[in-house]
Amino acid sequence: MSKNDNDPEPARTESSTSAASYHTTSEHEDHRECVICENPHSPDGVVNNPCSHDYRHSCLVDLVKAAIRDESLFPPPCCGKPVPVDANSSLLPHQILKDFVAKKLEYGTKDRTYCHRPACSAFIPPDAIANAVATCVECKHKTCVTCKTVAHGGDCPKDAATQQLLRVAKDEGWQQCPSCKRMVELDRGRAPNTCICRAQFCYLCAKPWKTCPCRQWDESGLLARAEVIVGCRPGGGQLTPAQRQEAIRRARDAIRRRQNCPHADREWRHGGGTCDHCGDEMHTFLFLCHDCDFQACR
Repeated sequence: MSKNDNDPEPARTESSTSAASYHTTSEHEDHRECVICENPHSPDGVVNNPCSHDYRHSCLVDLVKAAIRDESLFPPPCCGKPVPVDANSSLLPHQILKDFVAKKLEYGTKDRTYCHRPACSAFIPPDAIANAVATCVECKHKTCVTCKTVAHGGDCPKDAATQQLLRVAKDEGWQQCPSCKRMVELDRGRAPNTCICRAQFCYLCAKPWKTCPCRQWDESGLLARAEVIVGCRPGGGQLTPAQRQEAIRRARDAIRRRQNCPHADREWRHGGGTCDHCGDEMHTFLFLCHDCDFQACR
């Protein structure tokens, strides 16, 4: 029987190869890549950051856990901006969220007081302090908020052990952070010195940065710091003497520029190196500031 020209053409069926290609492409387009594990995940399985990077839920949890353990990573950063942990708190296990909130209070407190008992050493929150005496919420022992030792009556005496520690610190090139009272190894090439709690202070007198008349730079220390930076960077050991001197000069000038550089123009890049902020060796990535050559882990 001949086919009638008016008869409708049969519907075309999509080949299995074409359909598979379409679905694969569609699935790929719908997925987002986690910046940590670099694996694709569905949009509802990732957290989007202000910098546009995505984190898988479990990777976000790992990031928060690392920040809880290491104050230099708190709050968890990405491209210099805090990861929105509070907005995604429902993704965190209860205990991790509880620890995060506690560390947020601790790390945000200036002139912190910790329990004087070495076996405890718990952070004492401001609401547990009255009349310069801090009561530990864990063991209930009392600590003087001035000398950070066992609470005592009357005015805080001059603690001989503390003074001895300060003398040793001076000989060893340490300085006491004016914010959290930690001992910080001085880096005379840096202006200012930066504690792990992020407080910045003068390397000469330990007063908060830009509140003292001390000179801002120590030239010999500045050059020493520049030499360390050049030596830690890829290819630093293969430079000719002339190239090395030029690299040191540029690094020295970059350190000076960092004083007021906001590090706004930063690039996330793969590869290891030494963090100029905390001194840690990074094996996966670093952020590089295009304005002052500052490279940091956060």
